Amino acid sequence: MTAHGHMATLEGNLIGLKQQKIGQMISEKLIEKKLKNEVEKMGGLAIKFASSFYTGMPDRIVLMPGGKISFVETKSEGKKTTSRQNVVIGILRSLGFRVDIIDNLETLEKYVKSIKP
Repeated sequence: MTAHGHMATLEGNLIGLKQQKIGQMISEKLIEKKLKNEVEKMGGLAIKFASSFYTGMPDRIVLMPGGKISFVETKSEGKKTTSRQNVVIGILRSLGFRVDIIDNLETLEKYVKSIKP
């Protein structure tokens, strides 16, 4: 699929989600599922990350072609990160990692567009 075709598909998929969303908040689970699907369409991985020994880590590590790595914290629409998550996000960013917080369809679409190879 061409880059243009992929973006048209992405926009169509997100429009479909927006139509499903009417009258309800988008859940973290739905955002994570959509993130994983879109990353995989571009040849990457969005790996669920859970650390037993270091709390506050983002939900997903996104690995893209070309060795690009970023972390993504997903939240239900309108929910905020905890103080511990904010500390960890600050540490990761200070180490030079990209960390994005996705809590709605607009931030998901922006993120997906920004990581396309």
